[in-house]
Amino acid sequence: MFTIPVIQNAQYDKNIDFWVTRTSSRLLLIFILSLLTSFSFAIEDEAKPAPSSTFLIGAGYSSDESRDYALAIDLEFSTFQHIGGSLSTSKSSDDGGSFNNFSLFTSTSAYEKYSIGAEYNRTDSTDEIETETFSSDLNLNLENWQLSITPQLSTISFFLDLNRLKYLNINSKGFNISGGFFGLDNYYFFANYAKNFFSDSPLQDSLNISNENAITNFSEKTSSLQDHFFSLTAGRFFSWGSIDISWSYAEIFNVARWLNATGLTLYSQTISTQTLSSSTSFTINNNVSLGLSFAWQSLSHNDSDLISISSDLSYTW
Repeated sequence: MFTIPVIQNAQYDKNIDFWVTRTSSRLLLIFILSLLTSFSFAIEDEAKPAPSSTFLIGAGYSSDESRDYALAIDLEFSTFQHIGGSLSTSKSSDDGGSFNNFSLFTSTSAYEKYSIGAEYNRTDSTDEIETETFSSDLNLNLENWQLSITPQLSTISFFLDLNRLKYLNINSKGFNISGGFFGLDNYYFFANYAKNFFSDSPLQDSLNISNENAITNFSEKTSSLQDHFFSLTAGRFFSWGSIDISWSYAEIFNVARWLNATGLTLYSQTISTQTLSSSTSFTINNNVSLGLSFAWQSLSHNDSDLISISSDLSYTW
């Protein structure tokens, strides 16, 4: 249990309408941007494969006894535009709580030299914390290179009652820059860097909020609470599928320090994670593929490393 600064009650009524309209306004932006994807940057005589759509189901298990489940769909149309979404949940056996994620996205064709996209992402943790993120990306797709820049806006809400009528917001603005190279036979390489900038903490009255572990776990699972992130990936395509290995480092936004919660264990710590992972995809036939992943994660605030495995089955048509 720790103490955080909180918005005055008179401010809550104003924030309720804002919270209700925030999601609808971002979904409207997704819809508008999906209409914009009808514009084509394509070279008309460029040879392209037939469009294909994918449905995926996945599950995972971690050494902290948490379980993850996911569903995703990616619909590709004759003009190679994409519309899709995903649902996932993570349930922890300790007091870290459970986490649910929902996303919607749309994009123009990656076969075009320039492509654009947009995504709405919402993650929540058992009535205590929620993040909403709206991002858009601009991609440059060359013969052997792919370059992307993705600005994003996020709101992180700490709910102070079970009805979600009282809450404290943290706003962030950030960006993601990534690059990929495919010009060395069947090998491919990716690099990715992300940075977020967070709003100032309000200095008002105080109220108690519980579950330090849930906030820490939530910070690790949502990119919108990462102060900065860097990753490298190398992989190779084979006739039977592909295999890659990735390393990443993330420094987590210290919520305890932002809240000036000096009594919280994490207040004086730099919260960071390092992850080494490998994933393999097996092509079973023209429509079905199987994915397997293994990850080892080192946590700066935890003496025990985290090991996780996951698998997914996808159907393409």
